[in-house]
Amino acid sequence: AQQLATYASAPEENVKLVVAELERLTTIVRYIHPHQLTNGHTHPVLDVMQQVWPVLEAIAERFRSNPNLMEKLCRCYKHAMRSCNVHFAPMLPKMIAHLVQSFSKAPHCSFLYAGSICITEFGNVREYVPVLFDMIQNFSGIVFQNLQSIEQFTANPDMVEEYFYLVARFISYCPDPLLQSPMLASVLQCGVIGLRLEHREAHQGVLHCFEKVISAGDPTPDGWTPQLAEQRELVRQV
Repeated sequence: AQQLATYASAPEENVKLVVAELERLTTIVRYIHPHQLTNGHTHPVLDVMQQVWPVLEAIAERFRSNPNLMEKLCRCYKHAMRSCNVHFAPMLPKMIAHLVQSFSKAPHCSFLYAGSICITEFGNVREYVPVLFDMIQNFSGIVFQNLQSIEQFTANPDMVEEYFYLVARFISYCPDPLLQSPMLASVLQCGVIGLRLEHREAHQGVLHCFEKVISAGDPTPDGWTPQLAEQRELVRQV
């Protein structure tokens, strides 16, 4: 952490040193898998992340104009959350606030991808759904501001791709808040414009999202439940 902090405050031309230290940290958090955690003990990766968190925030702020470094930073976040799984919960609100704030200042799609990992790790736990939905709402507001014309869509195909994969993942894990929100109509309208792009990956992201929305409203007969019936009605209203 001390070495990373030193490089993070060094001149910006030393960005390669910061990347190297981030990759070293990522390797550490990726491969720490304790066999058993006794009561009262935190996950060692959570301990590491809490110790270096101020440095990581400083890196995101200082080097926010560098998309490659932001991708490396979010890759570190991804492996930290995957290693900890639910044990990362104490840092989840802080992580989400950090991702949204960073994305608002520099809309790199790697922040959206890191948000998707938050959903993967916590979307199945009911108590975390509200904070995840807040994240979706905040990300969506920023995306809509950056995608107000076909020219902006054309200039940001990676944002289109990652945003719609993010929304699709939310619908896969915890669909109810979004299906009940008027924001869904705005998401779909945005996606319709996205389909006008001549960009295969962006198309795939939008279509994947649309498929998830339709599937939420049209469950198979074997999986029919009152909750799915309600989801179907919500999708039909949209």
